[in-house]
Amino acid sequence: MKWYEKIKMPTTLEWMEMVSKENNSQIDIRYIEDMEHGGFLGPVNISTKNFGRGPKGWSISGTPVAREKRCQLSENFDEIILYL
Repeated sequence: MKWYEKIKMPTTLEWMEMVSKENNSQIDIRYIEDMEHGGFLGPVNISTKNFGRGPKGWSISGTPVAREKRCQLSENFDEIILYL
């Protein structure tokens, strides 16, 4: 058995729920259409990647409109931005 088969990594939403409960806090989620991981790296690139366990959906960057929305949200809040 490989090491990664023994460890169940939480999803982003599972992690947020766990942190919220442990710290008696609230985490608000804001979804930004067309904003992906690395939202400011260039044009949107949607593809698949294989990390050793079969192909997975993979996308990177964001559109100019999504970047502007992301900047507007940051101006109004002290927050950590998670891209789901």
